[in-house]
Amino acid sequence: MPNEATLRLLRWGFALGGQVAPGPMARLALRFFVRPPRIAAPPRELALSARGTPLVFACGLSATSFGPVDAKPVLLVHGWAGRGLQLGAFVDPLVAQGFRVVALDGPAHGASPGHETNPIHFAEALLEVGSELGPLRAIVAHSFGGAATVLALDRGLAVDRVVLIASPADLVRVLYRFSEEVGLPRRGAEKLLKLIAERLGAPAETASMVNLAPRMKQPLLLVHDPADTEVPFADAQAMARAWPGAELWEARGLGHRRVLRAPESVAKVVGFVRGEAR
Repeated sequence: MPNEATLRLLRWGFALGGQVAPGPMARLALRFFVRPPRIAAPPRELALSARGTPLVFACGLSATSFGPVDAKPVLLVHGWAGRGLQLGAFVDPLVAQGFRVVALDGPAHGASPGHETNPIHFAEALLEVGSELGPLRAIVAHSFGGAATVLALDRGLAVDRVVLIASPADLVRVLYRFSEEVGLPRRGAEKLLKLIAERLGAPAETASMVNLAPRMKQPLLLVHDPADTEVPFADAQAMARAWPGAELWEARGLGHRRVLRAPESVAKVVGFVRGEAR
């Protein structure tokens, strides 16, 4: 998402031109939708990175690895405009359980190359990374990264267990929420949907995670704050109903990002990756 100052300018522009020129306004919105801003890593991530081993995968993506290289890997996947080490609170507890932990920077994020990405592009990158690492013990994914994870699973990503933290359930709803956030009128939002379909090479509806969920086989833990203001809790509820055997843990009071560092959510996720009973 754009920062607040940019959002104010976008809302002003869309209010003036969105009704009379939905096409150009949708193309402008698309630039923000597919181009994540690169945000500087805070000191805690830099300190953690210094303890890890840098990786560059054959597909060009960057990551940081922790723990024994011959241990079963757990892949950490960030959300939009994030970095793998945003999930750094999971690193030491998972390494202590005997896993190798790989914090990935997705396409056009962090230290990885590129300027644009979308859920299917991100999912294809996850497939390549998973193939290079070998079968994963688990994937722990946040927000947009969770959406890409489900798309990658549908395409054959090999993983034993899945954790989705504050993740959306449907790309079309994400697009309409984004359009509302930037002030794009309904006609412009519909144009944006068509532009995204062109980028994906398929209707945007094909990137509906909740529609893919019924054919998933892996155990799933959903972690979501009922008061999350960025991704509605209803998305997690829909995924929990659709994914066979899914567990939904309500991360009350932890918001959209603090949930990545809170001791109670870290403990819940690590226990699930270990295979503890509910």
